[in-house]
Amino acid sequence: FEAMKIALSILIITAIPAISIAAGVRDLELKLEERSVQIKNLEKEIEKYQNEVLKTQSESKTIDSEVKRIDATLAKLQADIKITERRLEFSEISASKIGLEIGETEAAMLGSRSFLADLMRQINEATSQTLAETLLSHSSISDFFDEIENLGDMQESARNHLVKLRESKSELESELAAKEEEKNRYLILKN
Repeated sequence: FEAMKIALSILIITAIPAISIAAGVRDLELKLEERSVQIKNLEKEIEKYQNEVLKTQSESKTIDSEVKRIDATLAKLQADIKITERRLEFSEISASKIGLEIGETEAAMLGSRSFLADLMRQINEATSQTLAETLLSHSSISDFFDEIENLGDMQESARNHLVKLRESKSELESELAAKEEEKNRYLILKN
């Protein structure tokens, strides 16, 4: 019963930072959606300018058509620059979002570690007593075995949870590295 109280308090403590982190993640998701729409619009604009370039190239080589072709090429290049900037922003926001998610996972891992430490202390206390002391501290033998089984189940559950959190953190760190690499590619294109 004591282990359940500890688990509940740790759950409450780790849930509070997760709520504020979740709000930050949602804000970043909205920014990502906005940048995604901007990128799609710029891609359409680039396609329009590309079509104008092709159209004016096929026209006769007059000064007017050449000016139009140059204007269309310039407009396309400006749109290319804008889309590169939007993709860079998208990568930066994605990296920030992943960073927040990593922080959230680390906070959950810290809570799980604390829970495991408390659980291990309880198991240690339970196993440090003599068999006679342990049996006498419970009202029945079945209560004794129920407590041992509950402690074992809780320990296994906590270990599994910690393993999942570690895997999640590792995946998020890989995603972050990929986004940083993508960001660096766009920075090179921008410069």
